[in-house]
Amino acid sequence: MDVFTIGPKVPRPGATASEGRMCYRERLVFGAMQDNGFWRIRYNHKLYELFKEPNVVKTIKLLRMQRAGHVQRMEGTRAPKRLMEGTLEGRRSRGRPRGRWSDGVERGMRILGVRSWKEAASDRLKWRNMLDQAKAAPRAVEL
Repeated sequence: MDVFTIGPKVPRPGATASEGRMCYRERLVFGAMQDNGFWRIRYNHKLYELFKEPNVVKTIKLLRMQRAGHVQRMEGTRAPKRLMEGTLEGRRSRGRPRGRWSDGVERGMRILGVRSWKEAASDRLKWRNMLDQAKAAPRAVEL
């Protein structure tokens, strides 16, 4: 597992969360290159092709879905399961509601064509095979 999936990375100011995850150190190290006497920027998709590394956002989203299946199979008394299924009391803060972790899992499962991810996660072997297929599928890039 790569280092960037273990801990958080601070995105540049003004960037969306997705853009912040996409900009990582290779961009700084291998930024500009000279081609026919002109300097040009290497884009992230070219760096992925060059180093044969998977898309960072895709990797993180697949790990999120893997963890969601793990938590779904837990007993109902365990803390992660209670936190995932519970609701918070009190008032919401002003402004647009923040995206929930489970909403991202549901959105990713809809893209993969799974209607009820909680039922699908109950079978560990099927869940693992589905995530392995999603990792290999080109449509999973848009997860």
